[in-house]
Amino acid sequence: MLADRAHDRAGGIAAGDGRPVAVAPGHQGDGIGRALVARALEVAAASDLGDALMLIGDPDYYGRFFGFSADRTAAWQAPGPVERHRLLALGGAVPDDAGMLGPRAGAAG
Repeated sequence: MLADRAHDRAGGIAAGDGRPVAVAPGHQGDGIGRALVARALEVAAASDLGDALMLIGDPDYYGRFFGFSADRTAAWQAPGPVERHRLLALGGAVPDDAGMLGPRAGAAG
């Protein structure tokens, strides 16, 4: 997801498509990235997906603003290289046992 103009762009960008959040340097610190992630989380919750979310990102940012952590992902394996501390999860249905990271069971592809 890319926002490079103003806060109102957040409302016009499809959330939940799994893309990284990026904000043009001139607009960083304006709350655009936070608005985009908040909207993606709203869409996930409205789609009954908010109980088990994961992402690869900055633990300080996603932890401070949204409650993501690496607490439940320690035993996970990923299909490619990943910095373990950046593998973050949120939600009560996030499994904390060992396993390979993949699509959510039963998710439409």
